[in-house]
Amino acid sequence: MSKLMKKDFNIVQRFPALIAISLIIIFTGLVFLLGEGLNLGIDYKGGAKVEIELVDEITDKEAFEEHFTSFMKGEGYTVVDKMMESPLTEGGISYEFRLAYEYNGAGVAAEAQEAFITRLNNEFKNDLTEEVESYLASVNSSNLFDEEGINVAVIGESSSKSLLNRTFIALALALVAILVYIMIRFTVSSGLASICGLAHDVLITVSLTAIFGKYLPVNMTFIAAIITIIGYSINSSIVIFDKIRECQKSTAFAYASDEEIANYAIKHSLVKILLSILTTLIMVVALVLFSVSTIQEFILPIIFGLLAGTFSALCLNPSIWVLFRKIGSKLKSKKA
Repeated sequence: MSKLMKKDFNIVQRFPALIAISLIIIFTGLVFLLGEGLNLGIDYKGGAKVEIELVDEITDKEAFEEHFTSFMKGEGYTVVDKMMESPLTEGGISYEFRLAYEYNGAGVAAEAQEAFITRLNNEFKNDLTEEVESYLASVNSSNLFDEEGINVAVIGESSSKSLLNRTFIALALALVAILVYIMIRFTVSSGLASICGLAHDVLITVSLTAIFGKYLPVNMTFIAAIITIIGYSINSSIVIFDKIRECQKSTAFAYASDEEIANYAIKHSLVKILLSILTTLIMVVALVLFSVSTIQEFILPIIFGLLAGTFSALCLNPSIWVLFRKIGSKLKSKKA
């Protein structure tokens, strides 16, 4: 076995130092969570999405955003996020503003919610239409807009709370399904180690999101990013545990310890996992540089998760598998 593995390549032995890196990030994120909390978007705390649809891009986007942010503030609403830009399927471009579920700086009481929604869809919408026409005329761009280009969608507090609850349930069911799949395909130890790795990846992503919360609102796109991260992480874990299973079946490893098998699996899966993640990161970075802003708030959590998933698959999961194997051996010895 010594010929198969160099002594200086021992990731399992370095597990305490490696897990300490993750714990520092998670602890820092916890401090931010307790202090400021996550920057929940309107999907999860209620609000409104106001879309201004144009047939082509506006020349000075910063001036456009500043003007209409100021206009909406003057109307009594609070813009909670930067202007989001996205192409329309039928052609043209949409500029989205997200408003808090409040009016004149105060939350909307239950008895006033219907009036809040009615005003948004009537008086405010009409005033905004007139303001857009006036603004575009002032910059000689009247041809970019027609009066049907204003859309307002309101998300009430009750529906946002219901959405948040369903999100947690969906993630929990997904983790249980993954655990069952890994346990069937590999072993109980592999399944438990994979779930620990997935929990690590999600915690790291949430922690970094809390740390950079000012720039990362938590909306449905964030949940989509978490689900994507889980998919990539479990794929990397399968690569590692497939190599471990291959080693366990080989006569060359008949007398090898779990630590030696884990280190060997890491070393011989390293290039495959890194190349897979690298090609994905290249595409993700390209999207950050060249995509519209609605995609960018999805991309940063993906980058956090990909890095965390690669780290856990190579540096943590095999070591956790070794720990669970030791616990299993002790339990069998006690029963015997």
